[in-house]
Amino acid sequence: MKNFQKKPLKTILLLFLLINTFDTYSKEIIAKSLKYKDVKKAVKLAVPGDVVKLPSGTENWYYGQGITVPGGISIKGSGKDQTLLKRAQASQVPFIIFDGSNNKASELSDITFIGGYFYKDKEYGRLSRGIDFVKGCTSFKVYNCRFENFANYAITVNDRIGEKSVQKGVIFNNEFIDNYHSNVQNYGYGIVVNGNGTWTNLELGTKNAVFIEDNYFSGNRHHVASNNGSKYVFRYNDVKHTNKVRNFSMADAHGKSSSPIGSRSYEIYNNKFYTESNMESKARTAIGIRGGDGVIFNNTSSTSIYRTIELWTEGFSCGTYPGINQIRSLYIWNNDKNDHLKFTNDGVANNCEASVKKGRDYFLFKKPEYIPFVYPHPLRKKTLPKPIDDDKDNKMNIALFKPTEASNTFQQNYSMNAVDNNVDFNNRWASNSFSDWWIVDLKDTYDLSAVTIINYYGDDRYYNFVIESSFDKQTWRQIAQKTNKERATKEGVTFKLTNKTGRYIRVRIYYSSVKTDVHLVEFRAFGNKTTNKSADNSYNTEELKLSSPIEEQQMIVFPNPANKNQDITITLNDIFRRMNILYIYDLYGQLILEKKFKKELGTPNLKIETSTLRVGYYNVVLKSGKKLLNKRILIH
Repeated sequence: MKNFQKKPLKTILLLFLLINTFDTYSKEIIAKSLKYKDVKKAVKLAVPGDVVKLPSGTENWYYGQGITVPGGISIKGSGKDQTLLKRAQASQVPFIIFDGSNNKASELSDITFIGGYFYKDKEYGRLSRGIDFVKGCTSFKVYNCRFENFANYAITVNDRIGEKSVQKGVIFNNEFIDNYHSNVQNYGYGIVVNGNGTWTNLELGTKNAVFIEDNYFSGNRHHVASNNGSKYVFRYNDVKHTNKVRNFSMADAHGKSSSPIGSRSYEIYNNKFYTESNMESKARTAIGIRGGDGVIFNNTSSTSIYRTIELWTEGFSCGTYPGINQIRSLYIWNNDKNDHLKFTNDGVANNCEASVKKGRDYFLFKKPEYIPFVYPHPLRKKTLPKPIDDDKDNKMNIALFKPTEASNTFQQNYSMNAVDNNVDFNNRWASNSFSDWWIVDLKDTYDLSAVTIINYYGDDRYYNFVIESSFDKQTWRQIAQKTNKERATKEGVTFKLTNKTGRYIRVRIYYSSVKTDVHLVEFRAFGNKTTNKSADNSYNTEELKLSSPIEEQQMIVFPNPANKNQDITITLNDIFRRMNILYIYDLYGQLILEKKFKKELGTPNLKIETSTLRVGYYNVVLKSGKKLLNKRILIH
C-alpha cells in the first residue's frame, strides 16, 4: 500500500480538490435523529443547494436550542404527521432561523412545530417563537407544515433593516393552529411580515412580496400581521376565529406604531373568513387595516363576524391629515358586506372619517389596471434540486453520519464524533488503550477508492495505524497502513485504494508518539456501491500482522470482535517458545479464565472457546517470563 503522506503538499492539494468538489453538488444530508445536536450537525455539514432531511419521530428541544440555517440550505421532514419538534422549556429562541444574507433560496417543509407557554414566560420575556426568515430571504418556500401553540408567533419574515431589499417567497399548504395564549394578550400571531424600514413605491400585482396562500388558520390572535414597510399577499386561505381570539382582527396591517414605519402594502383576496360554531359572541373583524395601501376583494365573511373590513388610524391623532404612513390608496370591492352593528359604509367600518376619507384615501371599486400576480405562485411549481447520490463519481464521503461503534470510549469522546464532518481536534473518538478499535458501517457494500484519517493534531505527535475492511464484521483484511513518523495534521492522511471492497471499515491505532491514548478526529471514505464481493478477496490472518512497533506483532487475537460460540485464535510470535500463562479478565477485573501452555516452534495457534463467555468486553493478558502483553476483545 502506497502511503500518500510522504508528499504532504500533494496530499493537501488532493484534499482541497476533493473537499471543494463536494460543495458543487446538491446532496441530501440525513440527520441521525431529531435531537437538537444531530440536526445541528447535519445543518453544519450542508452547503447551499443541499437538503437536510429529518427523520420521523417526536423530539423535545430545550431552552436556547435553535439553529441558524444559511440561505440555500433547505430543511425537510418526513411529513407533518411524522416529524414533530416540540418546546419542552421556555425559550424565546426560534426553532430555525433562515439567514438570507447570501441571497440564496431556502425551503422548509413536512414538519410540525409545537411551541408552548410556560409559567411567567411573559414576565421573563421568553415567549416561544417558531421560524424566522431574516436578512433579505428571497424566493423562500414553506409548505406542508403545522405550527401550533406558539406564544409569540409561528413564522416571522424580517427584511434586512435599512437596505433596499425586499423579501420574496411563498408560504402555502400549512396549518397555523392556536398560536395565542390569553395570559399574554398582545402576542400570538400566525405569520408576521416585517419590512426593511423604508417607505417604497407601490408594487401591487408583482412578485415583490411575501405570498401567503392556501393555508389553514385557526385560533391565532392575528392570523397575519405586518409592520415596518412590509409587503404581503394574503389569498385563497381558510381562516377561522375561535372564542379566545374573537376580539382581534383576523388579517391585520399595522400603521406607524412599534416599528420605525408602518405596513407598506397588502393584497387580501379570495379568502374565506369564518368562526367556530360555539362562539360566545360574534367575532369583531375579518380584516383590520391601520395603515399603508393595497387592495381587498373577493373575500367571504360569515355572519358570525361583525365587520368584514375595519379601518383605523395609528401613530397620530384622528383628524390629522395626512397622518404618518396612513391609508392613502386602498381599493375595496366585491367582499361580503357584514353590517351587523349598523354603522358600516358598504361593509367598511371606518373609525376615523376625519383622516381616512372615502373617495380620497380609500375607494369602493376595483383598482384601475390592477392585475393580481399569477396564482398559484410560480415557486410552488419548482421542486428542490434532486439530491445526488452520496457516492456519485466518488465525490461524496460515504462514511458521513453512518453507524459507528468502538471497543472502548474515553469519557464523552463518542465513536460517532469521527463521522460528523467536524474537524475540531476536541471533537473526536478517543480511547486509552492501543488494543481498542473503531468501526463504521457503510450500510452497503462499496468498491473503495480512497480513505482519509485525521488524528489529534494539536501538537507534534504522530500515530501508526492499520485500516481494515470486512463484508461481515468477522473476517477482516488490511487495506491501508501508516508506519512512518510524520506528525498528524488537520488535513489528515489520504490513501488511494484499488480493488478494495467491503461494508465495514475498522481502524486500529496501535501507536502514538505521546502516550497510549487513541484519537480519531475524523474518518472519511469514498467509493461506489457494488454487489461484487470477489475483488482482492484474499482474506487471511497474516494481513493483520503489523510491522511496527514490534510488540504489536507478538500476539494477534482473531477474530476481534467475535461472535458468541465462535472460537478465538491467538497467534503468538515464535519468540514465546516457553511456558506461558494466558489470563482473561472481564472489565470489572474478575478473572474469567487462566490457561497455561507451552509454545513450541511450529505448534498450532492457541484457541479459546467463547461459549462460556457472556457478551461484552474482555481483557486478554499474556504473561511470558517478565513480559506482559494485553489485548481487549469483544464478544457480541
